[in-house]
Amino acid sequence: MEMPARYEELKYDLLAVAFDPQTGVLGDKTDTVLAAARTGKSASLPRMSPDGKYIALCLSASGTFPVWHRDNDIYLLDMSDGSLLPAEEINSDESDSYHSWSSCGRWMVFGSRRADGLYTRPYIARFDGRGKFAKPFLLPQKDPMFYQGMFKSYNIPELITGKIATGIHTFERVAKGRATGVRPP
Repeated sequence: MEMPARYEELKYDLLAVAFDPQTGVLGDKTDTVLAAARTGKSASLPRMSPDGKYIALCLSASGTFPVWHRDNDIYLLDMSDGSLLPAEEINSDESDSYHSWSSCGRWMVFGSRRADGLYTRPYIARFDGRGKFAKPFLLPQKDPMFYQGMFKSYNIPELITGKIATGIHTFERVAKGRATGVRPP
């Protein structure tokens, strides 16, 4: 495929490969879980629910950086029967992506550009465990005008269960590659 001229034709399948966590060894066989030929869209950012019943993933017209695609939406792949369900309750007319399950699987945080089409903000929605979400809400802030005055995006929101022990300055040093003995990811 001629890149970047034909990037809009680039579509990704969702694949699976066996993995042994004890040895860190990947299996030899690759299985197609969801083919772009089936959906007509590109799959990205798969996240398995903690109970193993669903894979939340993004589908968009092409496979390059889905947060930039207005058509990008979050879907649920039901692992019991392979059905693909659009998460209609949380999707909007703007990009909805970078989702993360809570450790109990009953909440999801995701990035959405629904407020202005420009900046990605963190929205949270309750999940009923049967494929449906409650109406999402913007992560509350102490100052109700916080988001209107902030010209930054929340790129990859994550739900965590404990306090982060590493200080912000260490994160900054690692991100800039200046931490001794630590390399940026």
